[in-house]
Amino acid sequence: MMDNIGEVSFSPQQAGRLAIDMVESLRNKVAGGLTRNIAKIDEIVTPDRSGELITILGRPGMGKSQWLNWLSKQAVDDIEPESNEIVIRATWEQSVEEDTLVWLAGDTNISVTQLVRGEVDDSEFRILKLSAAKRALAPMWIIGHSNMENQLRRRVRPRMGMIDIANAIEYICNDATPTKWKPKSIYLDYLQRIRPDTRGDRREQMMEIVDTSKDLAVSMGCPVYLGVQAGRQVDERSEPIPDMGDGQETSNIEQSSDKMWGLWYPLKTNDENSLVHGYKVTKHLFFAKLLKQKLGEFPVLFPLYIDPAHNKFAEIVKETGEAAAHWAA
Repeated sequence: MMDNIGEVSFSPQQAGRLAIDMVESLRNKVAGGLTRNIAKIDEIVTPDRSGELITILGRPGMGKSQWLNWLSKQAVDDIEPESNEIVIRATWEQSVEEDTLVWLAGDTNISVTQLVRGEVDDSEFRILKLSAAKRALAPMWIIGHSNMENQLRRRVRPRMGMIDIANAIEYICNDATPTKWKPKSIYLDYLQRIRPDTRGDRREQMMEIVDTSKDLAVSMGCPVYLGVQAGRQVDERSEPIPDMGDGQETSNIEQSSDKMWGLWYPLKTNDENSLVHGYKVTKHLFFAKLLKQKLGEFPVLFPLYIDPAHNKFAEIVKETGEAAAHWAA
């Protein structure tokens, strides 16, 4: 039972005042929300705002982690200097080092494959160290595990649950530094890798994690982005983009999500140079489909340009298959 039932009870007068306050804050861009910095998407998709749960569905290798990582960088770029806002990423998919290498690749234009292989010459290594110094100043915190630290300490890497994530966020915001930080956005990569904190069958456990993710968005006053692996049934379709009901082991995302995206990287499923929606399949063609948005239009399919080596997305020019003139960094 809640300690203070008054916190969730609102009179008609309070409800009206809060709605007007919300519109006023949006007009003043105080709570305008996060955009993707891709014009064609932002014309249709409303900004991601406080309290929203945005789920990202995809089969393995279809770009869930890349999309989440890129979205988090857009949020970092939106933070004003001297602000107390931060971006928080929780990753079960890769180590802290691997996660940060993706950031460095995007910043330096040195391929992440190069970095993972250690194929970096002296001049590139100097550039990389300068980028790491920039990363040290970027307001992005990571919750996860370090392969380097675990090897040094000879520790087994335990999987994190949502209670661990909540405790880590509270620590970051209130105790990690003298500054009291405020999350601008939170990214969870991804649902099926999160250790359940409750008993029950697998479906019930996944439903509880989704509910907790939505509660996290409301309690932290920011959007939460949740990666979700789609089921194998998607592979049987001629166009393997997940739909709202394709979340593996959970249907709760349909009810709890304010926005839903389905991702598809055609090079993984179609012949190179074949045509999909009039676009030639190359390593740079990517599709993001808006499956749901409250108070807005859906479904909408967005063809995009992806640079997988540097984890960047942009508008795509249909005639050439190249990125539009202005990159979304």
